[in-house]
Amino acid sequence: MTGDGTPDLRPFFEPRAVAVVGATANPTKWGFYVFHNFASGGFPGKVYPVNRGGGTIFGHEVVRSVDELPEGEVDLALVVVPPDQVPGSLEALGRRGVRAVYVITGGYSETGPEGARLERELVETARRAGVLLAGPNGQGLLSTPAGLCAQMAFARPPRGGLSMATQSGNIGASLMHLGEKTGVGFCRLVSVGNSAALGVEEFLAWFASDEATAAIALYVEGVRDGRRFAAALRAATARKPVVLLKGGRTPGGAKAALSHTGALAGDADLFGQVAARLGATVVRSLEELFDVAAAFGATPVVPGPRVGIVTVGGGWGVVAADAVQEEGLELPELPPAAVAELDGVLPSRWSRRNPVDLAGDIGPGAMHRCVQAVVDCGAYDAVVHLGGGLVGFAGLQMKGSPLFPQQGLDLITEEAARRDQRLGESLAHVAGRAACPVFFASDAAASPDAAQNPGLAALRARGVPVFPSPERAVRALAALYRRGKLRSASGGTPALRPAPESIAAAARRIDAAAARGLDRLAEAEASGVLASCGVPCAAHETVVTIDEAVAAARRLGFPVVLKGAGPTLAHKSDRGLVRVGLAGEAAVREAAAELLAEPGVDGLLVAERVPGRRELLLGWVRDPTFGGVGVIGVGGVLTEALRDASFVPLPVTPPGLDDAIDRLRGRALFGAFRGEAPIDRAVLARSLDILGALGDALPALRSVDLNPLVVRPDGVPVAVDALLALRPREP
Repeated sequence: MTGDGTPDLRPFFEPRAVAVVGATANPTKWGFYVFHNFASGGFPGKVYPVNRGGGTIFGHEVVRSVDELPEGEVDLALVVVPPDQVPGSLEALGRRGVRAVYVITGGYSETGPEGARLERELVETARRAGVLLAGPNGQGLLSTPAGLCAQMAFARPPRGGLSMATQSGNIGASLMHLGEKTGVGFCRLVSVGNSAALGVEEFLAWFASDEATAAIALYVEGVRDGRRFAAALRAATARKPVVLLKGGRTPGGAKAALSHTGALAGDADLFGQVAARLGATVVRSLEELFDVAAAFGATPVVPGPRVGIVTVGGGWGVVAADAVQEEGLELPELPPAAVAELDGVLPSRWSRRNPVDLAGDIGPGAMHRCVQAVVDCGAYDAVVHLGGGLVGFAGLQMKGSPLFPQQGLDLITEEAARRDQRLGESLAHVAGRAACPVFFASDAAASPDAAQNPGLAALRARGVPVFPSPERAVRALAALYRRGKLRSASGGTPALRPAPESIAAAARRIDAAAARGLDRLAEAEASGVLASCGVPCAAHETVVTIDEAVAAARRLGFPVVLKGAGPTLAHKSDRGLVRVGLAGEAAVREAAAELLAEPGVDGLLVAERVPGRRELLLGWVRDPTFGGVGVIGVGGVLTEALRDASFVPLPVTPPGLDDAIDRLRGRALFGAFRGEAPIDRAVLARSLDILGALGDALPALRSVDLNPLVVRPDGVPVAVDALLALRPREP
């Protein structure tokens, strides 16, 4: 165990010696390919193929039995034998002092109940044997610092700072192949397989503590314990950048028909939003996962939103400028001093603005001076360079020409290669400056000959990624900026916790309703419960007659709101059961008579009319993965149509709430608005924490829906409708 209580996984990634149980010379079996990849990976330690047939495999003498392994010398064993032989292998490996076992063999929980039973037995066997167990049903692992390629995939990415834990071996292989093609370096990678004992959480925690790892990529389809995953993710993102791709994001969760909040949670990418609030950079495609992870693995965090663009072609600059502004970044003009400096280097037709259009190829020395001038001018936090490697690209194309090497094409291509290499080497020196990192994009990076391009190779040799399009470079840049911004605002103190006495009393009232078989607390009782805990709710009274409605309106003060009430009514505005702005007794009498005549209405709710033009949604939902999660968004009758909501881990911190609001399309509503004050975010945070405390205290609570909260001109949000969805208890 490490100091923080997590298992020490070093034997998986830095073993002294390795055994491959099931290694074979038979090319029809996986043991052949796994051992080939391992034996050809450059591992400097001792290697022991284990197979009862004996002999040699790729020059390594075969050990006939695990019991013949040297005791206490082997740290890691890969197991590639049929399922019925795996338990015995684990026991024997434990007796020989092996510390870690990776089971590649499948046939466990992925096959059904019987396989799940065998998997549970496997975990117990590993526990008794005293070995760390990864897998089963995984593709293996990679550790470039140790020369370890213990996997099924034929991929050899170069050494670098990126580590990855993946719930799909194929996804991991895809990223490694991309790394091999583009020169993006990997540090560690593990396919967690079925995660019978060790899962994404444990490897994530270890990567976060690993000095050789600069950034972490995750591919996750689901987690068994959301709170444990959330804790591991929060801890990891405090130390390293984490880029996460969630598989299975499309709708499919059960919808809570009674609650706007529940419906939003069923369809929205709640997992991704919560992961983002916990500090991860959440992406939506393999391409984006690779691009952003590659940038994090090689580039300092971008310190601000100001972006300069240097391009050899005007169209690329336009596309990049569009991408910069679409990502919410800034495109400041060139300072006059920089314009004057570039005037001394560039032809008179250059753009004299940002983007800096160089008006064509200007040679490596002049190009370096231009990029250096833009980086050093102080106006930008990052620079995007577009069009590198094109001279070398042209040279490679000439080599394939049917005219090669006529008319001196051989000399021309050699000079093109030298020029591009000099340019790449010079630009690599300015690329990684923390004050203003440089991002590179070029069509040449997308060509089949990209690996042979001398200019790109010079950049990649220094660990600098080159993106194949301006948009992809800007997207990666934006991700680095957002992480830096989130880190600078991280921490913060949660809002004051709700009073335990009021929460306990409210929980008893709600639990009593669930015990009566109710599946909800409707507005009147729900508002009363929440108000008693400190959530601002509109003053109201419940009545059953017209005269009582008039008397209640007098006490509350005109104008009032009148609503139909009944045990089966939810979303009353959808049924036309709400009357607003009733300014006198006559209006109340008329509206009361109409509402009492409606089916399902057996009473009336008379409420104060809260002044304000902004409407919000605030809620809480019990997610099956993460437990209780807060919800904030644009409210009112268009909530589900607009679907503009963010999920918030609880308890709320000010930076976490600010980040959730900033991701809303309607975020402008939270600031000063048409002469009204900004919304009081402390009230929002406290209200969300009250909802979370109720959920923690009451397993019967499914979701809470405050929709809308009307924002008064002074910025205080007040709930004017409330619904608590319950899980009724069987009588």
